[in-house]
Formats: sequence, C-alpha cells, structure tokens
Amino acid sequence: MDPIALRYAIQSNHYRKVLNFSFEGLRAAENALKRIRAFRTRMEGEGQAGGGPWKASQEPTKRLDDAREAFWAAMADDLNTPEALAALFTLISDLNVQDDHVVLTREERDAALAFLDETNAIFEAWPHEANGLDAEVKALIEARKAAKAGKNWAEADRVRDQLKTLGIVLEDRKDGTTGWRRG
Repeated sequence: MDPIALRYAIQSNHYRKVLNFSFEGLRAAENALKRIRAFRTRMEGEGQAGGGPWKASQEPTKRLDDAREAFWAAMADDLNTPEALAALFTLISDLNVQDDHVVLTREERDAALAFLDETNAIFEAWPHEANGLDAEVKALIEARKAAKAGKNWAEADRVRDQLKTLGIVLEDRKDGTTGWRRG
C-alpha cells in the first residue's frame, strides 16, 4: 500500500467533517492517486489518437482554465478539498477522453502538467518523478517488444516480470504499442 494514500484519504475529506476510516476507503484513495499519476504519465508522453475528430470537443486550454478556477474557488471556500479534487478529476476525465480522439498538443500537455504541479504543491501526492528509471523502463519495454516480435515468449515474460519487480505495470494497447505506469 502506498503510504501517501493515507495522507490523500485524510486530505480528500473536509477538515470539518469526521473521517470515517476504512481499509476500503484507503484502497479507494490509493486508486485515486494511481489515476492522477497515470494522467501525469500520459501528459508527459506524446500521445496517439485513437479515433479521429470528436464532435463534443472542448478547447483544452479553456477546460484547464475552468478546472483551475473551480479548484481555487473550492480551496477558498473554507478549504473544501473534496470539491477541489472533484475539479481535478473532472479535468482528468475530460482531457483523457479528448486525448483518446484528438491528440493534445505539447503545449496543452505542458499546461496540464503545470496545473498538476500547482495542485500538487498543496497535496504533495503526485509529484513529477525525474529519475533515471524512465530510460531503463523504456529499454526493458523495447527488449520485451523485440522478444515478442521474435515469438520468444519466455523472454518476453521474463522481462515483464523484471519490470513488475521494479513496480512497473505494462499496458499492451490495441494499436500494438505498450504503455506503462507505476503500480
């Protein structure tokens, strides 16, 4: 269990209300953190569109501005962290859906990352992790991809297990690419 999940569970409850602690709630907090961190990883990448124009598209920059305004309004309203987090999760849902259909530009992704950094200054739960692991993970993913292409299933499984010991979960996509997240 991620120790930051306990802090997140406490922060996601309004400070004037009694926290009803449960291990189920703690798991939910951990899943919420994973979702935010997966979004950060997605925004740090380049993105690949899946299915052409999306008719209900909203300007990502406007959506980001709306989320920022809602986040800070909630924080100014008696430190309403549950409402502030709701604004963050609404943004994550909207941008993930849009990015699935129309790839966000690097500038839009960087703006989303800046907002994550801004919100993380309060919650300290989804930091940018700048370490050498990314290059190692990418090399192992390429080794696994080569093993799969050569139909060397034992080697592909061995590399996948090695990544799992590093705390990396692989996500094989329909388009043949492989994504990863810390899990």
